[in-house]
Formats: sequence, structure tokens, C-alpha cells
Amino acid sequence: MRHFLLILLTCAGINSFAMQNFDPRDLSVTWEVIKNDAPKPGQSLNAITITNNGKSTLPASGWKLYFNSARMVVQETPTGNAKIDFINGDLFSLTPTTSFGELKPGKSVRIEFVDDDVVVNTVDGPEGFYLVWDDQPEKGYNLGAFTVKPFSPV
Repeated sequence: MRHFLLILLTCAGINSFAMQNFDPRDLSVTWEVIKNDAPKPGQSLNAITITNNGKSTLPASGWKLYFNSARMVVQETPTGNAKIDFINGDLFSLTPTTSFGELKPGKSVRIEFVDDDVVVNTVDGPEGFYLVWDDQPEKGYNLGAFTVKPFSPV
């Protein structure tokens, strides 16, 4: 039992160390419209790509990204590597699932999601991304660059 407790405490310490040494400003987010009127008429299929531009690995868990969206986001994501929850007003959170995995330096992960309306302008997309560590829920950390891929609303 002592060995199990020691292993558990060591793993918790490593995860906490990784969080303290990861700079959220090293993450960039790109939003793109994949297709309007998909998967159903009146909806839009979108994707955000999170890229780790730093030298440290983003842990597979222990954090959430919060963002604002002018559109209601359908909570189930088609890719399944994250879940999106409605918080209040236009605030949402993105939480990695067990299939998310670590985000190593120089790597990206793409998360598809569905809005309950079609996208006609860049203001229809998500914005204001920030990271919150699970063990410090009172602190939000701004991310690096946010990019919108060009799209045609038709």
C-alpha cells in the first residue's frame, strides 16, 4: 500500500510540475468553418486547431480552455477528443477527454464541433480563449495567437 501511495503522489507531483512549467501563451488557436448546413441544415461544422508552439508538453488532462461564442455550440464534438460545455451567456469550456493525449512541442490537435446556426461572418466564431488549470480554478491564462481561416459562407 505504501508503494502505491508513493507512486500516486509522484505522478500527481509530475503532473503539477508539468502544469507549472507550461506557458499557455505557447498555445495558438485557429478556427475554421468546415461546412455550413452540416451535419444538418441550419447548422455549421467547425474546427479549432490547438498548436503547441513552446518547448514544454501540454499535459493530457488537468486543464480546460474557456472561450466565448456568439453561436450555441452543440456539446458533443464529432472528433471525440474533447467535450464542450455551455457555462452561461456566451461562455463555453473545452475539456480534453481521455483520447486527447499530451500535446507535445510543435504538434497540433484538431477539434471539430457543431454550431446550431450557419456561419456568415468571422464574428460568428469562437473567441477569447484562455486556459484554466484544474488545481487553480480561480486563475485564467491568456493563450497566444488566434487565427481565423478564410472561408466562404456559401
